[in-house]
Amino acid sequence: MKNALYAVVRWTEDKTGGELSLGLSGLYPSKDDAARAILDEQKVYVSDLNESDCEFERSSFLDMEYQRDSQHDQYWSAVPIESKDIDALERAWLCDFATDALFNQERIRNHLLCLWTVYCLHHNMNVGTERYAMMAATLWEVVKANNSGPWKDFDAFGCFLSQHLV
Repeated sequence: MKNALYAVVRWTEDKTGGELSLGLSGLYPSKDDAARAILDEQKVYVSDLNESDCEFERSSFLDMEYQRDSQHDQYWSAVPIESKDIDALERAWLCDFATDALFNQERIRNHLLCLWTVYCLHHNMNVGTERYAMMAATLWEVVKANNSGPWKDFDAFGCFLSQHLV
């Protein structure tokens, strides 16, 4: 696929309710790079479990190759993403991070600031533009609902976000 990145996606199947929880672990410039990242993630996964009974099998579903640990219902896949979809994917990932993060910790706030700064630089978003304001407001709503940050209002949050961009 021309002009594509590969997203490494990991998901877990809940045996009781049949629901899946998804996680995006990274974007890679080639399928080979994504495959190496999957192998690295699986090594960490196995060491975290402290078990040796993980059996990874390769299969496909709807033309999507994936690897599965049948013992623990964990799946990994490298999904091709067209470059036009990357902005939406990065926005969703940034909002997902903000949903679960504990912003009362300085290192987590710094992580958000780094992610935001890179996102803005990657998409040529300048402080003061309508596009920047819309995305910052969207992120503020997520952070405000999270209720763990030190920011009292959107202005304070906006100052925090823009400190490396102005």
